[in-house]
Amino acid sequence: MPSYSSWNGVKMSAQKFLLTDVLKTELGFQGFLISDYNAIDILDPDYKRAIAISVNAGMDMVMIAGKHREFVRDLKELVAEGSVRSRASTTR
Repeated sequence: MPSYSSWNGVKMSAQKFLLTDVLKTELGFQGFLISDYNAIDILDPDYKRAIAISVNAGMDMVMIAGKHREFVRDLKELVAEGSVRSRASTTR
């Protein structure tokens, strides 16, 4: 679970280098990354952009409260726009 902390000024839930490049690719992590509780809320004031940042960084599941309908709607739009790739179409 990536935390609320930051590394080199980038929040862990947005940290593509560590989540995808190092953990998943270099180290071969086959597990499941779930965000900390509402952690994407601190990534960007634009909620839809925050979703894209975190998912594109390598987050497999986002833990949210109270915004699930907005999250699903925005994520579907991001996939349709091509801003986020469907995990079904990607391989590790």
